[in-house]
Amino acid sequence: MISYREAGFIQRFSAEMHENTRELPFYRGGPAVDYTNALHAYALNATLLFDPERAPGEILRRGPSDVAEVLLVERASGHGKIGTFSDVTGYIDTFRGQDEQFDPVRHTLREELETECGFTEFNMIDFHAGIPTVEQRTRNPKARITIMPVLGLCHERPSIEINTDELASYKWVGLTAIKATEQLEAGYRRVSLPSALGIVGLTGDSLARFLG
Repeated sequence: MISYREAGFIQRFSAEMHENTRELPFYRGGPAVDYTNALHAYALNATLLFDPERAPGEILRRGPSDVAEVLLVERASGHGKIGTFSDVTGYIDTFRGQDEQFDPVRHTLREELETECGFTEFNMIDFHAGIPTVEQRTRNPKARITIMPVLGLCHERPSIEINTDELASYKWVGLTAIKATEQLEAGYRRVSLPSALGIVGLTGDSLARFLG
């Protein structure tokens, strides 16, 4: 379901997460851990991109066209600033499944898209993981959070049915219009979206062409 750049990456990533979180208590009995007082947390940012002019394979080779658009969701609850727009986010807080091949990133991606966006059409999207970034947590300046960017290249624009307990609204916004979009969550245009677009090779001037 998710393509990783390096063989064995998810096994190494899972081992790191387990080492940094094995002392944490469970959240409401588990299986997720409680990151409330954690010095190191893990999360993902999932960006869905649809390009009516280029199929996912072509986007990987050439990047998105000028008419490509991304899904923005408006936060209605949680740790993000309510009323701001960003990608779909969630803590990667479940590390062990029923088998050794359990993928915590895949698990979180499916869970967040299903619960927040009523999403079921996973076969319509090619998911690719990028390079994680490490940032300061907002609640504790001594704590850090590792964020995994995931880019979903849509074969068709998927249908969305938001969970109003977590999201207030959603919209598809053209990449060329992002720089003029209001109410973006702090860090979305500076960190989250560039990290996702870097997966298809957009950096430097090619990135600035869209984001300014």
